[in-house]
Amino acid sequence: MSGQPGEHPSAAQFPELVHDAIATSRVPQLLACASAVAVALERLARGAGATRWFLLRGGDHLTALEQRLSPGSLVSFYFDGRLALDVYGPGVADALLAIAEQDGDAVIGRVGRDEIELDVEFISAPAELHEYAAGLNAEAEVVYGRFPAADK
Repeated sequence: MSGQPGEHPSAAQFPELVHDAIATSRVPQLLACASAVAVALERLARGAGATRWFLLRGGDHLTALEQRLSPGSLVSFYFDGRLALDVYGPGVADALLAIAEQDGDAVIGRVGRDEIELDVEFISAPAELHEYAAGLNAEAEVVYGRFPAADK
């Protein structure tokens, strides 16, 4: 990246900046572990709280993620299980409702058509969860848990 100090990068430079930022972090090494799965949360810049969620199962998903991120966004990666991946069933439902009771809501997402971006909903009551679950197939994998606080 060449440019003068204080100069903002151009839109054409953004993909390279994203790649460099991720490549120089520990994310690729953590994701390379045999059983590693990560959830990436993109908090959109100037998005009034809007977010995008991604499930990463390997390096190819990391490459796909790089191509989807938006300029100015804050991206966090979760490898620690605070956002769990499981097949939806009674145990997941119970865990979600317990979180919602404690925190006011819980997050659940299923993998969308593109295989990495998650279709996410926030559940605060049993009726909402029932409505969401009605749209899942029998073996649907979901990511669920508490909404992570913004990194400081």
